[in-house]
Amino acid sequence: MDGAEIVRDAIKSGDEPACRRLISAAESGALADEDLAGLAAGLAGSGAVLPANPDAVDVASTGGPSSLSTLLCPLYLRARGLIVPKLGVAGRPAGGVDVLQQIPGFRASLEPGQAARALERSGYIHLVADGSWAPLDAKLFALRQRSGAQAIAPLVIASILAKKIAMGVVGAGLEVRIAKHGNFGEAYEAARRNAVRYSAVAEILGLKAVCALTDASRPYQPFIGRGESLVALAEILSGTAEGWLADHHSLCAKIADAAAARMGRDRAVSADHAALADAHAALLGAQGATEAGFERRVAEVRAAPRTIVRAERDGVLEYDLGRIRSLIVERQRAASRGSAPPPDPAGVILGPAGGTPVAAGDRLMSVRVPEGESTLEEALSECARVEVQARCPPAPNGTLEVI
Repeated sequence: MDGAEIVRDAIKSGDEPACRRLISAAESGALADEDLAGLAAGLAGSGAVLPANPDAVDVASTGGPSSLSTLLCPLYLRARGLIVPKLGVAGRPAGGVDVLQQIPGFRASLEPGQAARALERSGYIHLVADGSWAPLDAKLFALRQRSGAQAIAPLVIASILAKKIAMGVVGAGLEVRIAKHGNFGEAYEAARRNAVRYSAVAEILGLKAVCALTDASRPYQPFIGRGESLVALAEILSGTAEGWLADHHSLCAKIADAAAARMGRDRAVSADHAALADAHAALLGAQGATEAGFERRVAEVRAAPRTIVRAERDGVLEYDLGRIRSLIVERQRAASRGSAPPPDPAGVILGPAGGTPVAAGDRLMSVRVPEGESTLEEALSECARVEVQARCPPAPNGTLEVI
């Protein structure tokens, strides 16, 4: 079977053997750009599809912890008057849709008619891929996770673009996070090559793609976890974000600027927190939640007991972001077992940015775990290390390139 036949077979049957053949073909490089375009269209067509809207745009990501781009970029785009129909899967450890599901009443699963009405009301919806939307994509994604195939770039490309097609999105923005835990490659050259291919496949589908390559070798901002991401969002919406959270706020605004420019909206719009808060409130109202519920959940996370980790010596602070991610994801999986909303058992708030000099006694991070789970608490605490010197040159998590 050639690549096109393998894709058609997987779309038609949707069974595990066909999907495994698809995964193998993608991993071996047997799928051409046209095959990926056909796969994206087929995955989208396995469920409901909203009509294409020339004003609809979204920014997805290639995965990896600590960036808030999938939560913040939609708000910046709404501030420009663009439409943002967003479809995602649960992230690890905190994707945009599972963060929003921590807000009481937020409904991430909407039937097509409900979704259309919510989008008309707010101009922004944020749904989870399920039985209504790209169900074959969700099935394939779950198989990729179980098989250790989540980072096969051709399948990442098709999966991201399928969600755009399903939502009627024309502007297909993408943050390409370059790090070991990213899905487009841990080195700049590989990530850039995959970004170029993403844009080529999008063009075949008639979409307007733009990719922002960012450095994910260190955390982008200090709030790691589902509840913690809500706290970060609250600080940005209230205009109280400081330090490297504020820097990340600016980075996400630049990514949104690039996506808007690709749609012909090339005049930068100030990331005014009041405009972002209005867009966020409209989203909550359209999907069954309230600002009061959001504020209550943020207050709960802020009030949760935490262990403070302090430096034992002078040196340079470094975080093991991959280990933090793995520990939180493991605990989330243990707590899930079909629970709704997605569980939020643990999280951390980092102190200074990675690569920062610290002195003995300085606060490095705070850790939130369930009561009595000292082993998890200790393991997360060990992810903040003080080295004799920085392990890599200090570099802000800015945009490396937009293509």
